[in-house]
Amino acid sequence: MKHHPEPTVFNFIADFPGTQTKQPNKNIFFNNKYSTMQTTIVIKRDGRTEQFLSDKITSRIRKLTFGLHNSVDPDLIVESIVNNLDSKISSSDLDVRAAETAASLRDKHPDFDILGGRILVSKLNKETKKQFSSVIEELYKSKDKPLIAESLYKIVQRNADRLNSEIIYNRDFNYSYHAYKILEHSFLLKINDKVVERPQHLILRTALGLHGEDINAAIKTYNLMSRISP
Repeated sequence: MKHHPEPTVFNFIADFPGTQTKQPNKNIFFNNKYSTMQTTIVIKRDGRTEQFLSDKITSRIRKLTFGLHNSVDPDLIVESIVNNLDSKISSSDLDVRAAETAASLRDKHPDFDILGGRILVSKLNKETKKQFSSVIEELYKSKDKPLIAESLYKIVQRNADRLNSEIIYNRDFNYSYHAYKILEHSFLLKINDKVVERPQHLILRTALGLHGEDINAAIKTYNLMSRISP
């Protein structure tokens, strides 16, 4: 896989206005590979709680390694997480910790940085709406003030079905951890400090801002921009 050092897609957008032990006992939480001296409770996004299971997070991260170098081993990430667990952690914070850990291993192979980005994108997908037109409506009807122009909102609503069908969300998995963090910090729109759009939403929104009513041109620009390797 070829890697590019700079997230060039930003050029288009910017121009637009816990101790481990090997011997488990009945007092130690243990599953398959890793053990901790305490049971860790994971607080899920809907408020439910469950015990931390290393196998579960390992499986989830492994599913995100498609197309990456075979040296990108999720076990290295999970082992580091297990060694530093608190008694409670939210599933969101667990994702962040996994992504940070993956990115910290990029010296072993650059694809660890890609995996870190994928973990954050997977987290974002759980926390945002998928449908582009719904996100645009949320941004326009933000409680404090509209975050997008009325003209853009109306264009999207008139062409919602086509625009919703044009987005290719898997392209978000091409962002490295550090490229994604640039997007999160500087480009993705937020409501009450919470990101509400995905990178593909941002790119299509930018393309529409450039081309307005010319939907064909906007979609062409979207595809050109979203294919750029960050």
